[in-house]
Amino acid sequence: MKRIALRRKHVPLFISGVLICVLLPLQQRQSPVAQFSALPVPVFPAADTALDCPELPDTLTRGPHPCLEVVWDGWLYAGGWDTLPQTRFWRRIINLEKDSALVSTAGDRTQLAVIAAQRWDTLSGQEKELFKDSIRQAKGLPAHTVLYVTAGKKFYYKHFEALPTVIEAVQAFEDHGVDPWYAQTILLIESPGANNRSPVGAYGPFQLMPGVARQYGLKVGKSYDERASVSRSAVAAAGLISRVCIPQAHVLASRFDIPYDERDLWFRLLVLHLYHAGVGNVEGAVARTGNPVTGQDVIRRLWRTDYKGFKNASQNYSQVALAALLEFDALVAALPQEVCSMDPAVYVARELSRTAVQTGP
Repeated sequence: MKRIALRRKHVPLFISGVLICVLLPLQQRQSPVAQFSALPVPVFPAADTALDCPELPDTLTRGPHPCLEVVWDGWLYAGGWDTLPQTRFWRRIINLEKDSALVSTAGDRTQLAVIAAQRWDTLSGQEKELFKDSIRQAKGLPAHTVLYVTAGKKFYYKHFEALPTVIEAVQAFEDHGVDPWYAQTILLIESPGANNRSPVGAYGPFQLMPGVARQYGLKVGKSYDERASVSRSAVAAAGLISRVCIPQAHVLASRFDIPYDERDLWFRLLVLHLYHAGVGNVEGAVARTGNPVTGQDVIRRLWRTDYKGFKNASQNYSQVALAALLEFDALVAALPQEVCSMDPAVYVARELSRTAVQTGP
């Protein structure tokens, strides 16, 4: 029998988070999608089991911390916000190391698989699409389902380090008669435990732009920038929220036939969107939400709405807020009783020092 030499090509495939190469004969290479779909598809754990974060303790639904001046929002639990797939997804990302990435559906952030982030970054655009196609097949998803791959951000969300800053900002907002929920939430998602600077120039714990900071009385210069100060930037952020974001949220909320209160979680999340994306972008996005029947429906529709500058990052903003608040609740609930008799900054510094000694260089 005549022997035929076959050329082979390496095709990348993730199995259990590890990138391997499968050799395919030339005859199977009719098209990239057909070629990849002919392979045995990887098997991943169900989204509602191994990939979800553990349930929060029941004690978190019973009230605030007995001694720490932080905000507790019972509507997170009573309204079922903690069970939404988007909230679970972002809690997972907050706890995931940056060397791992989570594959999810774009529509509702259903978790599908954990993969190696570094391996993913080395793939070409075509290879990434082939891999996503294998995920769709493994999960029985329609071919048009959009998938996202999001790297872990545990390195960024330093909620324990942010504890003293949160307490200080909460007090500053209360002193200025502004809902301290906004101080806590913004600090947990914008620049937790650090004074980060964004590519567009936002800086400090509240990620204020230079113009906004100056408008509300802060000094911003090359050698001195009050945005780095928690107390000073809290004053500016409180001014922006009370004078612009909350009044505009009332205007937008009144367009729906939905009774509401300023303390409703969906109203607070709408205010957050205004703080992050600006009035024009949020106003345009809200106009595209149709006729929601509940406050939560308003927010969930915004998560799927594009309008000018209101895109993926803006859609994610309130989702991350929900996840961060839940993570912070869990952190605070786990603190020992001794924290009640200590300066929070001293306690955090001591614990971080102990951790550094244990882990070594």
